[in-house]
This record gives sequence, structure tokens and C-alpha cells, in this order.
Amino acid sequence: MDTATGASSSTPRSDPFVSFRDFKVTVQLYPIGNAPPLKQCKFAMAGEMPVRVLMNFLEGAVSHSGVDTSDPARSQVYVYVNNFFYPTADQIMADLCREFGRVDRDADGTIKGGVLKLHYSVGPAYA
Repeated sequence: MDTATGASSSTPRSDPFVSFRDFKVTVQLYPIGNAPPLKQCKFAMAGEMPVRVLMNFLEGAVSHSGVDTSDPARSQVYVYVNNFFYPTADQIMADLCREFGRVDRDADGTIKGGVLKLHYSVGPAYA
């Protein structure tokens, strides 16, 4: 914000982590409990995408699969990393892949892609 005029600066702030997130993440999805299996369980996503994008996709896929989603507790899809923890919706896919998945590197060490295994359920799987 310009203190003299009170106007906001029009220059965008750059994300210092863009270069670390500039790769495709192959997501492998596995159902837990009564979650319906997907016809396609492997997807490629941009690494800079938040987990929210995947959750929204899964909620749509589950609602189209015939699962009764009239109960609000059963309409939410829960995503788990390593069957262990529930990532927040704003976590970035590339960050999760680097920490909990497998990354493939070039000869010079640059990340060229990664694989992340995730589990999903309709309603909380672990209480």
C-alpha cells in the first residue's frame, strides 16, 4: 500500500516456492471403508494445486456414484495421507508429494514429477 496516496501497489507478490512446486504430481487414490471405488483411480495434477481441488473432485465423484449424501456427515469426503493424517484443504500437492510421496529427479537433481498415494473415505474413517 502506498502510504502517500493510500492506493494499493499493483505489483503482484511472487511466491518464493513456485520453483519447488513446478512439477506434475500423479495421485493414486484408494477407497477406505464404504467409499465407492473410482473407475479411474490415478490422476495427474499440477503441483501448485491445493488439496481442496482434489477434495472437490472427489465429492462430485462420490455424489455421482450413488452413495447417499443426504446426511451432511456422509457428504464430506476425507482424504488421508499414508492412512495416517488428514491434510488441510489449503496444503499444496507438491509439498505433500515431496514429504510423503516419491519424487523423480533429472540427472541435475531437478524434480520432474512425483507420485503420491492417498486414501479417501465418505465420513471420518478414523475416530
